[in-house]
Amino acid sequence: MNNLSTIIESYEASKTRNPCDKIRLNLALGCAVYYHDEMNNNEKAKEVAESALVDSLEAIDNVDEETFKIAKVFIETLKDKLTLWSKEE
Repeated sequence: MNNLSTIIESYEASKTRNPCDKIRLNLALGCAVYYHDEMNNNEKAKEVAESALVDSLEAIDNVDEETFKIAKVFIETLKDKLTLWSKEE
């Protein structure tokens, strides 16, 4: 198993968790960054980041305060990455 398949499998498995869960968001961010930085696949990186962002924003109002605080950091990072990657086109 190579790095990409391990990252993708981990990310896909994390989708059973709450969209605002720190593990799920961390794996989504890691997967997106890997697509961008290692695979030079900007479109797939943006797709993964956008999906995680949309899912987490839809669920953010239904989480406890601690989860909210942690998710907010990941959400901001995902937004920053999407902005940066969109400028590369």
